[in-house]
Amino acid sequence: MKLHIEQPALAHALKRVGKLAINSNTNTDRIAITADAEAQTLTLRTTDLITEMTATIPAEVNEGGSMLLPAKTMPEWVNRAPESKIQIVVNGKDAVLKSGRTRATLHPIVGELPSLEAHGEAVATWTTPEKFWMPLTRRHLAVVARDETRPILRGVALTLAEKTATLASTDGSRLARTRVPLETSLSEAKTVVIPAPFMHQLADISEPITFTSYERELKATWEGGSLTTRLLEGEYPPVDRVFPSEYVSEFTINTAEIIGAFQRMSLLASKDRTPSVTISIEPGKLQLQAKAAEIGQGEEVWEVTATGQSLEMLFNPDFLLDILRTIRSETVHIEFAGETAPARFTDTSDPNAEVIALPLRKLA
Repeated sequence: MKLHIEQPALAHALKRVGKLAINSNTNTDRIAITADAEAQTLTLRTTDLITEMTATIPAEVNEGGSMLLPAKTMPEWVNRAPESKIQIVVNGKDAVLKSGRTRATLHPIVGELPSLEAHGEAVATWTTPEKFWMPLTRRHLAVVARDETRPILRGVALTLAEKTATLASTDGSRLARTRVPLETSLSEAKTVVIPAPFMHQLADISEPITFTSYERELKATWEGGSLTTRLLEGEYPPVDRVFPSEYVSEFTINTAEIIGAFQRMSLLASKDRTPSVTISIEPGKLQLQAKAAEIGQGEEVWEVTATGQSLEMLFNPDFLLDILRTIRSETVHIEFAGETAPARFTDTSDPNAEVIALPLRKLA
């Protein structure tokens, strides 16, 4: 293998591909590099055995070939290369990287990188526009389950029906749901569950993406790259049933200010058990209270344009902060369905996106 390649393009591709490999809990923290002399391209590929990512970039390829390299060393070296162009030569058993006066010799890894193949024929195909996934991934990954007691909740459910895609995620205490229009109309409804690492990778893709759903896999392709994942097996819980059909109290408030308030309340909430903040709402007034015997207590009172019933509820402030930090607009609309029912948080710039949080039980 012998080639020359632009440093910015290689660094960008390695950053994308290397993120998946380095975050992997498997022994696959390596990147397969393939140079194609005929196409004059360099292709990078890695996998964590559930998700596979590729990136293809232009290169001046004098001699084709392939090799396996550590996923951490090469990206870091390329990122620090002093010149705008890098030469890569496989000399015997080693890979030699040159950039100006700098030279590095890397020892390739012996073996092969497993490949993730799609099974069967394509079931559905649809396209999303540029910069589409970043806000969606932040919102849904904020409430995806972290523990392994219910593996299906460690993914995000994607339901496709006609010209609408609905994403849903939950950890049992919080639920996110987003409805987005599709440019392509689908002939039949279908629900798949996407692993969280696949969603993490999508957050970095700003280009338009074409998705193809197979029997057991989902593949995303864009100009210069692709991402394929195995779908999670099992039935996702019917989260639509948890969303209240009506709300009895509501108000709109500045997002940054309410985040600051919950951060202050969280400092004063008990650390010996589940932290809690009391939210009291009545027409024109919002009150937050937190106390802990070992720390002290705090209170904040706000004048708000609240309408509806007067309520008093307990919530975990850390759970609410996770939700509020995903709000992109200057204000957030908050609705309550009752003292023991979920509260809904809606980004005022995106009414199709909503997250609900379940209140804590009050001790008698």
